[in-house]
Amino acid sequence: MKDKIIAFWKKRKNLLFLIGVVVVLALFMNYFYFHIIKTYEDGPKRLVNTLVPNAAGNELENGEVIAQTFSKVNDFDGFHLKMTANGTKQDKVEIKLLEDNTDKVIQKWGYDFTQIAENKMYDFQLKDGIRNKRKTGYRIELNVIQKESASKFCLFSTGMNTYKDYEAGKMLINGKAQKQDVVFDVYQYQQDVYGFLKNIYIFLFVFCLALTAGVLYFGFYKKCKIEQIFIPVVIVWGIIYMIILPPFSSPDEPVHFGTAYKISNDILGKKALSENNVVLMRKDDATVPLDPIPTAKIYEYTIHSFFNGVKDTTPTEWKHGNLYSKNVITHLPAAIGISIARVLGLGSVPLIYMGRLMNLLFYVTLVYFAIKFVPFGKMVFFVLSMTPMMLELIGSYSYDAVINALAFLSIALLLQCIYGEEKIGIKRIAELVVLASLLGPSKIVYSFIFVLCIFIPKEKFKDKRMYYGTIAAVFAAVILSNIYVNMGAMTQVSGVENGAVATRNVVQQYSLKWCLQNPFHALKIYMHTTRVFGLYYFQSMFGSLLGWLELPVSHLAIYAFALLIGASFFFEHDNKEKIFISHRIVTIGILLAVYALVLFSMLSGCTPFGTDTILGVQGRYFLAVMPLFLIVLTNEKIKIKKIFQKYFLLFFHIGNIYVIFNMFATIVSR
Repeated sequence: MKDKIIAFWKKRKNLLFLIGVVVVLALFMNYFYFHIIKTYEDGPKRLVNTLVPNAAGNELENGEVIAQTFSKVNDFDGFHLKMTANGTKQDKVEIKLLEDNTDKVIQKWGYDFTQIAENKMYDFQLKDGIRNKRKTGYRIELNVIQKESASKFCLFSTGMNTYKDYEAGKMLINGKAQKQDVVFDVYQYQQDVYGFLKNIYIFLFVFCLALTAGVLYFGFYKKCKIEQIFIPVVIVWGIIYMIILPPFSSPDEPVHFGTAYKISNDILGKKALSENNVVLMRKDDATVPLDPIPTAKIYEYTIHSFFNGVKDTTPTEWKHGNLYSKNVITHLPAAIGISIARVLGLGSVPLIYMGRLMNLLFYVTLVYFAIKFVPFGKMVFFVLSMTPMMLELIGSYSYDAVINALAFLSIALLLQCIYGEEKIGIKRIAELVVLASLLGPSKIVYSFIFVLCIFIPKEKFKDKRMYYGTIAAVFAAVILSNIYVNMGAMTQVSGVENGAVATRNVVQQYSLKWCLQNPFHALKIYMHTTRVFGLYYFQSMFGSLLGWLELPVSHLAIYAFALLIGASFFFEHDNKEKIFISHRIVTIGILLAVYALVLFSMLSGCTPFGTDTILGVQGRYFLAVMPLFLIVLTNEKIKIKKIFQKYFLLFFHIGNIYVIFNMFATIVSR
């Protein structure tokens, strides 16, 4: 009997493993629905909501009072406030809800600072809900009672330059009206108000189970090549992230949409800009009611509007900004998607998703060829594409999707030229020149990738003239394309006339001239920035904060992703070309140069002069050059057998299931 069981296991272990994983995931997703998602189907419905990306912190000191008034809300059951504190149990904050006109206290709450150490929206539910048909205004009031001088309390506000403000109320500090509002919402419980969430859950459930079965079948049973599995897996995961993160909920997505729409106008022969130099759109598209912060309400609007056709095509100015980039390629895939939707007469929501889908397909196509051509390290390109951050980017309008795809393909072709066995002909030279001319101006800092051309063996060319001609052509493509597209930006950051650059907001910023004149001060700023933000760069590179940096992902999941990405650099391969120490040293130099220039771009672009840390840098800016670590880390002593690649793929798949279900729970709770 024992021998039969062992024989059966050896023969059917892959099938049994497939069934076991699918069953466990099905149980997990069902538990998730009944214990989390279902609880949100019956409200709370947000009657007022001022949650915005990158909310501004307002630090209150002992005795200070901050208030927010609101009106035009007759029936409600409570409110949320976004706040955080760092202090002791002796430090207190008192919260009151009052009638604004009479100062009558409706209810009080009290917290000590240790109870609000986490940065989030805190719930203040009323014992008896307000059921008031009179047009009464209300006021939320906070009073800080601070015992320790080192303690801090922070209440968040919408800031000065946000997409929306709450017009039926105002924020006051010590009785003085402010130009922004408190980040708050007012809610009311309503039965089955979000019943549509079940439809989204069913979609996730079916897609995740079907994709799991596909990953297990083709990865474990059929043992397909990694590039063959790449296309369906990343496309499906890109679509899932595209749905969980609704339109405009990715960083700077509204301005990328505006730029793609401008290019679409050019493609279709329409007037691109108004007299005010603002992108023109169909009125339906320009006035689509979508916010950067995803909520259950936005899910509802997206679902109900998805199959609507266009109603008003009157040219209207886009309410958000646009990039006005001369480099059309970074937004061309999305612009093609928008153009197709406009020709077909699709409504605003399907139009937005069509542009996102084309961005996704462009990325998948280029990275598929990168995985196919690279002589070793195929799994590195795959797992980097499966990180939460990359899946968010490629499922949005972000031009990072196009830039990262170009960078990955460039690195793959360079590795193939340097370490592959094939001779290099005119076709491969032309591909390198085209990629250099496209990637260089997309982001100047990534131009350093093409320094690797100097390591291509001379014997792979027909003659020395072709070898030196190739290097010259690639470098010329990088330099000339950068001059054509980015000359204005390079002149600005160089600060040729002043030590600091004056931006459109008349805020002085650092320049190249200042850094050259003050090298030790500049180095000190770099070191301090790395010490303060280094861990944040590492975590955010893989997706610790998604959306507008307001959707946290478990650090445990991020570190697990990072650990396996690191391990993927050590998979065994059949390549016989030796990686010389000079190759490793120069590659490290390229990586350091990219790091330094990324920081400098933000030092000169958005860091006020006099600040001791560089502002605005995010970990996602370093994803494009991550495959270069293949040259640095690949060796003959540390190797992981190829048989484990399928387990890496399965882990990233399951890890993303965990991430998107938790993101979904966070969004539907708003």
